[in-house]
Amino acid sequence: GDDAFSEDVTPVGTTLGTLTMTSGGTWTYVVDNDNETVQALGVGQSIVEEFEVSSIDHTSPFNDTQIITVTINGTNDLPTVQVEANDISSDFVEMQGNDTKANAVLITDTLTIEDIDGDTIKSATVKITNFVSGEDELLFTDNILITGSFDETTGILTLSATNQVDGIAKSYFEDALNSVKYNNTSNTPNEDTRVLE
Repeated sequence: GDDAFSEDVTPVGTTLGTLTMTSGGTWTYVVDNDNETVQALGVGQSIVEEFEVSSIDHTSPFNDTQIITVTINGTNDLPTVQVEANDISSDFVEMQGNDTKANAVLITDTLTIEDIDGDTIKSATVKITNFVSGEDELLFTDNILITGSFDETTGILTLSATNQVDGIAKSYFEDALNSVKYNNTSNTPNEDTRVLE
């Protein structure tokens, strides 16, 4: 008769997921995505796992053992940010006459970053979701590690590490994001509360 497979699966070493086998030889692997080792895999990183399975030869007293190899490839998990509630007052008071940006207000000074993939970051964005074109702007002063570019058509400030190969420590981006200011260039500004993300 035709060979069949044992549904018994033996992991070879430590594994980060579970492999199941049917008697017809179809196997399924499910990785444990809640595992910290799995989540910490970045782009270009991988882990190889092996599982031992057996086929049952009905014409022989011996079973044929085989190894199934599974490769887990890492992806880039987006960092998360957290800001303490009511950390600072960001009420903006318009300056009449020529805008010197002297009245720009700090958005936050308590932002922290968590990145399970590691401690280096290449870029970050700050967006005014209800952006008013011709009025709103986000201000950032470039430094040796990070440069900023504000898009006046979309309301998005992009911060980029000068080292785009390796990125830089997230603490520098925390400092940078905690220095971003909001300014309004209109003498009669729209008074809706601005929402940033």
